[in-house]
Amino acid sequence: MSETKHTPGPWELNPRGTDTRTPFLISSKHGCMIADAGGAMPISTNAANARLIAAAPELAEALRGMLDMFDWDPCTPEPEPGTAIYEARAALKKAGITE
Repeated sequence: MSETKHTPGPWELNPRGTDTRTPFLISSKHGCMIADAGGAMPISTNAANARLIAAAPELAEALRGMLDMFDWDPCTPEPEPGTAIYEARAALKKAGITE
């Protein structure tokens, strides 16, 4: 697996009080802004999106760990499309986390 290119986690979700345009800020453990979750969507949708974004580093690391557990045998054939391992690899690749 390749080196991490995104801002390392953990990330935190910081509510912005009554600001309805950008009610949630996602920041790194060092306080650097990762993303604003706001815009034209309802606040409940923004909150759900912000929680998912904030959890992304931990989700990616957990997925990498699970793949490491299942990919240990070099004699195992490549996983077929639609299988959990295939989809996990595809998700990490889409995020730019794997080679």
